[in-house]
Amino acid sequence: MWADYFGQSRLTTHEPLTPVQLVGIELVVKVENLIREAGSTVDAQTPLPLITIIVATYNAVDVLADCIRSIDSQTYRSRELIVIDGGSTDGTVDLLEEHRNKLAYFESASDRGIADAWNKGLRRSRGGWVLFLGADDRLYDEYVLQDMASSLLSAENEDVVYGEVMFANGIHEGKVLGGNFDWRIHKRRMLIPHTSCFHRRSLFEELGAYDESYQIALDYEFLLRKCTLRAKFVRRIVTLMGGEGISTVATKRSRCEARRAQFKNRVDTSLNIVLWFWVYRFKDWVSLLRFRPYG
Repeated sequence: MWADYFGQSRLTTHEPLTPVQLVGIELVVKVENLIREAGSTVDAQTPLPLITIIVATYNAVDVLADCIRSIDSQTYRSRELIVIDGGSTDGTVDLLEEHRNKLAYFESASDRGIADAWNKGLRRSRGGWVLFLGADDRLYDEYVLQDMASSLLSAENEDVVYGEVMFANGIHEGKVLGGNFDWRIHKRRMLIPHTSCFHRRSLFEELGAYDESYQIALDYEFLLRKCTLRAKFVRRIVTLMGGEGISTVATKRSRCEARRAQFKNRVDTSLNIVLWFWVYRFKDWVSLLRFRPYG
């Protein structure tokens, strides 16, 4: 674009440049640097998408600070951070007050769970794309939003754009999750790592809010509502996922909630839903046996 504007054929010759052209080139370099600092490599006429990051937290002050810092360090500036706290008593409110200038909005009050917190955050959000993180999650590096913004800009009809997540600790430390989207598999199990998933705002206007009756599989249930879901995968680690991995009880509960979501949204026959439920439960048992410590 810039070469065309200043006359590409003229600038690619070995003829001496005029003072006007030299000044023009300096301006181009300055503008392009400003664009990069703003988090985009597209031309200056392209509006940068506003990305909303919503963090739901409860009594997690020790890890929340790192989460906030990972967002504040992003080179991409067209963003807003919303923190919904469930009424913590561990100093979380003091931490949020300390970082008030980094937050578009925060509140601390009792809620009905993660779905309620996310829905509260959505009502306060302004971004065209929305990402959800847990208090113990961190963006992988300072260029995450900048890199993903390019994919958001090129997304034409996609409802969601997602990348990869890496386990930060626990028995699965270093393991990376994420891959190409296939509805035929997704209707059997969650394929999209939620903490790496950027949701187009219009998707919430189309499908509604999160279902508060779900405690674990609420993100999966939401995405199952649209059998024509358009998802774009980007091979890029977005999030370092905290926690020690899913326990036996939580795994079973997650599978049960996922099965209920599949029935609710009628994604397959009842027989297939039950059959695949037990297939994945068996895989869960095998996985837990492999990683169970001995001695």
